[in-house]
Amino acid sequence: MPKVTLIKTKLMNEAISHIKGVKLTVRGEAKQIAGIASGRLAGHTKTGEHRIEVAHGTVDSFVSLTGPAPKSVEFGHAQSGWYEGAPGDVGGLNLFRGYRYKDGD
Repeated sequence: MPKVTLIKTKLMNEAISHIKGVKLTVRGEAKQIAGIASGRLAGHTKTGEHRIEVAHGTVDSFVSLTGPAPKSVEFGHAQSGWYEGAPGDVGGLNLFRGYRYKDGD
């Protein structure tokens, strides 16, 4: 019976992550996530100061919301200014929530 030798997970990840097809797939996923998030952002009236950006590293791709208050836009915030003290908080847009990769999509 032939002997099978497996390499450690970290070495396997390093080898696979640099394959051109894998990099292209990761970049494609980032583009898809950015498209979904941009569509969700476009449906809101006060979004002109914020935008979705995609950056690519050696292996990974990064999708982010940029602008003066991205955390407040994504996750929500307390009422302020004229509405300070009003009941309830301003809900976040949750632009990145719910995205799941489905094999074959």
